[in-house]
Amino acid sequence: MSKWGFLPGSLIIAVGISVIAFLSWHDKQVRDRQVWGNAVVGIEGEPPWEGAIPIMVRIVTQSEPDPFWGELKASSPKMEIVELDSILDLLRTEYILELDLPESDWQAMLESGRLPQPGTAEVAAGDLAQRDSIILDGETFVVVGRLKREVSGLTRTYVLPRHSTHQPHFLSSAGAVHGWYDPQGSQRLKSDDVPIEKLQGTRIHTAARARPGRILAAIAALVLIAGSGSMTWLWTFRRFHQVVPMVFRPIFRELVERKRLAFSMHALLYGVFLLFMLLACSVPLVNYAAIRGVQGIFTEGPLQYVGAAYSTGNVLLAAAATFTVNFFMATVAYSIIPSFFIPCWGVIKNLLSFALVGFVMAPIWSGSLRHFTYHSITMVIELEAYIITSFFVTMLTVRFVRGIRDSSVKGAFTAEILQALRVVGSGTLLAAVILAVAALYEATTIILFALR
Repeated sequence: MSKWGFLPGSLIIAVGISVIAFLSWHDKQVRDRQVWGNAVVGIEGEPPWEGAIPIMVRIVTQSEPDPFWGELKASSPKMEIVELDSILDLLRTEYILELDLPESDWQAMLESGRLPQPGTAEVAAGDLAQRDSIILDGETFVVVGRLKREVSGLTRTYVLPRHSTHQPHFLSSAGAVHGWYDPQGSQRLKSDDVPIEKLQGTRIHTAARARPGRILAAIAALVLIAGSGSMTWLWTFRRFHQVVPMVFRPIFRELVERKRLAFSMHALLYGVFLLFMLLACSVPLVNYAAIRGVQGIFTEGPLQYVGAAYSTGNVLLAAAATFTVNFFMATVAYSIIPSFFIPCWGVIKNLLSFALVGFVMAPIWSGSLRHFTYHSITMVIELEAYIITSFFVTMLTVRFVRGIRDSSVKGAFTAEILQALRVVGSGTLLAAVILAVAALYEATTIILFALR
């Protein structure tokens, strides 16, 4: 720790970001070379642009859901933020469709097994399609091959070559719905030339999983960045605790004097973060549902004003909305104030938050790695504020207990409580500054890079 400093920490973080940037570049190269690597599939919608090919799609939903989901739905008919039904459907619903593709394209998309024979009751399954067979109108279609992870838009889909034999299964009267596909639709989807109203009501599928090696390498890089960032923060507290403005000295001094607790808090919270990131890799569909649920919070839920602020393209407005949520809600209302009544509540709340963030941030999906080149810096800055909050609400409890223990000594209890309040007040202001910087950085990077 004595040999640590801002420069070594920055260099290690730069190495981690460089690794992620390389992985993102390599992921894009692989996907661009893959047939259907940039494909888009739309369900229950008309072709939104010229060149998109109309098709008919059968929606396949499990008739007998897992009992766990049934019990959950019965106990919570409607979630406050997003409809539970939409998440359940996402986890339970798969699709079957016909594609009119050259045999060379079929071969390039195949990962294992063999191609379905045209006109027979055989299908190829997408990467996360879970069945071995499907029954359509009494006819059983058997899975004979699996598609590659990089094939976009067909992750939860069963496909078969188009043939006149299968046409009765894909009529509106048989329950089929309109859909469309574009093998190179990803770029068109990002284009401003496509009016958003043309996509409303359509389920857009572009997901494709990254390869395990890239996922684990990206997680290792994030661990490197988080660890180096934590060490740099701890070095900053030790190096500047005597020269920072007076308002910050109580929290800086406490972090230095309680260095084992400070280190342990970083290890605990980032450990949970990493654990749930790894867990997400083993349940990709649940991860995808969680991502959709979180997105719903900012588009249709109680935090939609944050999404609206970002959609304006105004960096200051987006930063202000982000700061409002992160500081006034997540930090003050949900962490600090309850900790005055429930010992260490802020730690419990932040453990849950780190678990959710780690689970949602898992770099499972192809194309998502590029966001981590700048989100990793947001992680180092923003999450530190929550770690500091967890630290000082813990010290609030420690000093309260110590004051009771030493209450026989005149003025001991009062002294401990006053010191605890000084640390909480100083820590709250420090968290506010850190979160303000994080919000400005996050708004700037997302608007300049992610929304282009």
